[in-house]
Amino acid sequence: DLRGFAVAVLWADDHTVRRARMALAQKDGPILPLVSGTRIEACCRVERHTCIDTTAAGGNATLLGGLSEADERL
Repeated sequence: DLRGFAVAVLWADDHTVRRARMALAQKDGPILPLVSGTRIEACCRVERHTCIDTTAAGGNATLLGGLSEADERL
């Protein structure tokens, strides 16, 4: 079920890309283009999210206080 997407991006070999294009062509609804290629990373934005789980401290982050210097630089 692919809803809410404007485009699909796939890093894969040619055989897999052809199979993905065929699968997208057979789906119901609007056409979803498939972008692929060897230099596609130049067109993409990479995001990194960090989550610190404080549930073990009852939601109180100060109870986790023992961060190392390397952790504090992050």
